[in-house]
Amino acid sequence: MKRLLLLPSALVILAGCQSADAPPADAVHAEVATKTVMVGAPSNTEPTKIGLVVRRGPAITVGYPSPDKLLELFHDPKHSGSEFNDLPTSFDYHYRARTWETAHMGFGEITYDGILVAAMYQEDKVDQDRVDEIVAAHKEQVDLLPTNINGRKVSYWFWEIANQRLMICSNHTGRQGIKLTVAMGDDKVLDALGISLSMANRDMAIVDKASSAEKGPLARPIVSSK
Repeated sequence: MKRLLLLPSALVILAGCQSADAPPADAVHAEVATKTVMVGAPSNTEPTKIGLVVRRGPAITVGYPSPDKLLELFHDPKHSGSEFNDLPTSFDYHYRARTWETAHMGFGEITYDGILVAAMYQEDKVDQDRVDEIVAAHKEQVDLLPTNINGRKVSYWFWEIANQRLMICSNHTGRQGIKLTVAMGDDKVLDALGISLSMANRDMAIVDKASSAEKGPLARPIVSSK
């Protein structure tokens, strides 16, 4: 799988929500870099219903206790993996990041002075049943209808509560199945990573426009709350 880098727009562009039809990641990063501003303190470090649903234990929320233990929830000792520490220069010394990945799965977390402020994971080669399962689980967790946008190949679900955001992205990659990405965190942190509804709409328009050149007229993204 492509490395789950914690760079501007990286989760959306590099870690599973980019189609082969999208522009090169380097070009996107260059555009974002010209607009980079320093990321200040998080807006809200108190837990809310925004969180990543996991099979073992409570949902992973902002302010999750013992964030250094989180990798254990995703690390499979039967499979070797690699651990990285990546953050763009717009994040000051208060922020720290860790990512872990194998060939078909990745997890990343960001802390601010030791407090968890964002977490994300990606699964490769899943089917639609898995996507439906994850979306349903997070609808139940948040207890709020998401904003859903659907393009030719990519679908997004967004929830926002008290300056915290949850995103689910599914990208149909043909014979490789679906790449599924789930991210949650403080809105300032996710904005700095390009994880927002406005960025999703922009990326989807690029992918759909490129895809329409081969498959017929461009269909506008469907936006709904369901």
